[in-house]
Parts: sequence; structure tokens; C-alpha cells
Amino acid sequence: MKINQVKTISVIAAVLILALSFAGCSLKKRATLKPGHYITQAHHYYPDGTRCHCLVIAGMNPGDDPYLDVKNIRIERINGDTCDIVFEISGMDGLYTVFDYPLSNLDY
Repeated sequence: MKINQVKTISVIAAVLILALSFAGCSLKKRATLKPGHYITQAHHYYPDGTRCHCLVIAGMNPGDDPYLDVKNIRIERINGDTCDIVFEISGMDGLYTVFDYPLSNLDY
């Protein structure tokens, strides 16, 4: 191969690798709770990484559902056999999170 062809192929490969790595970082893994697994409390989620100590806790009042009705779960970060998840709670605005949630409780 000529030097120009090698340079062109190298540049194309580098651009593809860079594009794929950015796509991998920006895409979050979707997940669902496995049957029999629930979430009972969560923190408010802020995309800038702020950690809020305010908790949403299920079953606070008599007659309340003992579990949060979560939907649109996505895995944000994997830490070995646990992960940080972000989700919505039915009937509530905003996003919520649980840190160090067991990966074994999720289908992904």
C-alpha cells in the first residue's frame, strides 16, 4: 500500500473508533425489574451529578402501595455487581435514582 492509503485508512479507523466510543458513552442501558423485585425508596436525580438527600419512600401513609411504581429504568453506571439506576415514578414529575442497586434484580 502507498503511504497515502495507509494514512487515509488510519484516519477513517480513528474516526470510527472515536464515534463509537462517544455513542457508547452517551447511550444508557435500558432495564426492567425482574419479577418479584421492587424499589421502595429513591433519591431525586440531577444529571449534573448532584446527590440529593431527599428520599421518596413508598408506603409512608396507611393504604399506600409498599413499592414505588417505577418505569423507564436505565442503568447509568455499573459498579461490579451493583449499579446506579435512573427511572421515572408514575404520577410524579422528574427523574429518580437508586445508587448501588443489585444488577441481579434487573433484566437488561
